[in-house]
Amino acid sequence: MLFCARELVALCLGRRTLARVTGASMAPTLEVGAVIAVRRGRGGLPTLGQVVVVTDPRDGRRLVKRCSSVAADTFAVASDNPHGATDSRTFGSLSRSDFVGVARWSWSLRGGLRDLRRTS
Repeated sequence: MLFCARELVALCLGRRTLARVTGASMAPTLEVGAVIAVRRGRGGLPTLGQVVVVTDPRDGRRLVKRCSSVAADTFAVASDNPHGATDSRTFGSLSRSDFVGVARWSWSLRGGLRDLRRTS
């Protein structure tokens, strides 16, 4: 319950942004139409296993993926459902500037509220 209250306050104060999942690349973790709350990256790199929002280096679209590897100044992302998905297998490693933020929680009609800090 404390997690929900803190996250609601963070959302109201603008410390979180909301994004909608539009594809099935992160199923079953995130379903199409789920809303996620994103904590901005602040110039760092994600941690292995985190659900993250990144900028597609080819066209600037925002993508929701899972961090699959981290190196000195780069990281790679993968889809939980790799069939027909676009991730680092397609566009390679990403830089700090491509990291938008970390997904903290999701909400969907079927799945309800879900804490994404504990998925891997």
